[in-house]
Amino acid sequence: MLKLLFTRRFMPLFMTQFLGAFNDNFFKSALIMLITYKIGDAAGIDPRILVNAAAGVFIVFGLISSIIFIGETVTLQAAIGCALIFIAVLMVELRHFVKI
Repeated sequence: MLKLLFTRRFMPLFMTQFLGAFNDNFFKSALIMLITYKIGDAAGIDPRILVNAAAGVFIVFGLISSIIFIGETVTLQAAIGCALIFIAVLMVELRHFVKI
C-alpha cells in the first residue's frame, strides 16, 4: 500500500492534496493567531467571537465553492466572479475590524 504513494501516477495527486490541506490549515491557524493576539485587542471585540466568525467565513467559502464546481455547471467567468466577490467581502470585513 505504501508503494502506491510513490508511483509516478499517484504522487502528483497525493502531493497536491497534501499541500492544499496544509495550506488551508496553516492559513486558518495564522488567521486565528492574528485575530486572537492583534485584531481582537485593537477592535475591542472579544477574540473568541472573531475566531468563530473567521471559522464561519472559511466554512461558507468552502460550501459556496463546492456548490459552484459540482457538476461543472457554471462558466469560468462565474467562478472568477464569485471568487472576486468573496475577496471583496473579506476586505470589507477586514477593514471593519482593523482601522486603517
